[in-house]
Parts: sequence; C-alpha cells; structure tokens
Amino acid sequence: MRAGLGVALGPLPGQEDEGGEAKTDLARATGRDCSHIWLQRPRAPSGVYTVRPEGASTPFEVLCDMRPDGGWTVIQSRDQGQGTPLDFERCWQEYKQGFGDLRGDHWLGLDHISSLTSQPGLRSELRVDLLDADNHTLQAHYDDFRVGREEQFYPLTLGRYSGNAGDAFRGLGHTDNQEGCGFSTLDRDHDRCSPCVDGAQTFTSCSHDRSGAGWWYSTCGRADLNGLWPEQAGAASGMRWAAGDHQPALRASVLRVHTTASGKV
Repeated sequence: MRAGLGVALGPLPGQEDEGGEAKTDLARATGRDCSHIWLQRPRAPSGVYTVRPEGASTPFEVLCDMRPDGGWTVIQSRDQGQGTPLDFERCWQEYKQGFGDLRGDHWLGLDHISSLTSQPGLRSELRVDLLDADNHTLQAHYDDFRVGREEQFYPLTLGRYSGNAGDAFRGLGHTDNQEGCGFSTLDRDHDRCSPCVDGAQTFTSCSHDRSGAGWWYSTCGRADLNGLWPEQAGAASGMRWAAGDHQPALRASVLRVHTTASGKV
C-alpha cells in the first residue's frame, strides 16, 4: 500500500520478532477475532490471521491491525492500492462472500462481518478512518456496531458516535439515516426509495444511481465508502462521507472492528 491509512504489516513468516518468537508461530495463532488474538498475544504483529467468531460454522482469514489499544479486524480497506484501484461495483454474492486482497484493498464479506459483530456476550465498536484529498485524516467511532443476518438483508446498527468526521451514517435528518437499513447492491435493492427524488431526477435504486456499489442505503444517505474513486465519479457517486454541508473529497478509507465483553466498550 501507499502511505495513507493502510495497516503496517509485520515481518514475513519465518522472521523473528524482538522477543525471538517465530512469525510462523504467530501466523498460526487463532482466536475468535483480532481482539481475542491480541489478548492472547499482545506483541503479535499486524498481518493476516485465521479467526473463528463464536457461532461461526467455519474459520476464515482476516487482516488484523494490532494497535497498542487492542487488535482491530479490518472489514474494508480502500487505500488507493497499487496500480489499478479495486472495483467495488459488485453483485450481492460478491459482497456477501468478500473480495480483494486482505493485504491490500478489500471488502471482508457481509457473512464474515455479521459473524464478527454478532458474537454472544461481546460488543463491537466500529472505527472509520478517512483521508481526504488534502491528506487530512478524519475519524468516526461508533460504540455498538452490528450487522445482522442475510435473512434480514444485513441491517446496520451503530450505537453512539464520536470523532471529528461527523456522523454521516445518520446524516442531517430522518430520511438520511442509514441505521437500520438493509444492504443493497446492483442486483438486490433494499433501500428506502419508492422512488427517491434528487432535483429533477427520480430513481428507485441508490446503488444504480450512486455508484453501482453495495452499501447500507436509505434514501440514499450521506455515507457511501464503497462508491467510485473521486477521479471516476461526481460528488453523488463517489466515495462519500458528508456529515454536514461540507463534503470532503476522499482518497482513502479503512473500516475496523474491535470487540470487548458487553458493557466494557
């Protein structure tokens, strides 16, 4: 990754850390999520690990950002990548299963995100890191982040907001609010447009109108971090985090999840 918001990855497997612990051993370290692995191995480097959340039927790989404040599981990364940017114009099945390179730009997958954020007795928090065109960093934090099951179209729960980016998920009013919305893609429309009106334009699908990407659209809302790269798009169809009247031009985003025992976030 280029310099930006990306995770600083640890040494390659087989190299030694400062304490002499082999990275091959760390690569085999597993847990229910990155937060759990960090509790077991506080000196573990950032990198790709295998996790199995409570209740998940099978294990899967994730990118762990092992910060001093605990392990964070990366669920989305768009940090300009290397070469051609990763295309986020995908169908329902791809957003369900995930796509991209865990060590670069990627979407973890709705099934995995739901498993991570729905573990019994655990509470998940979401950290949204943004980088604008002027290289200013912005952050939004939600203290009770959950994504529901596919039968409910992966609805979004957020909790309390803090940070300097503004609460774009909830926007400026009721019609903007994306909390509780199901996930929508080009081929599966679960937004609240019936229809939506934007100036002289009328449409029934935010995914079609905005960017072709998948997201938790309301009507359509003021957050869309899977939208087109700025150089490919206009203001409405690009990466979007417009909490107020000002909409910063974004060039990178990373979404991370951290879990703790319920009531301890």
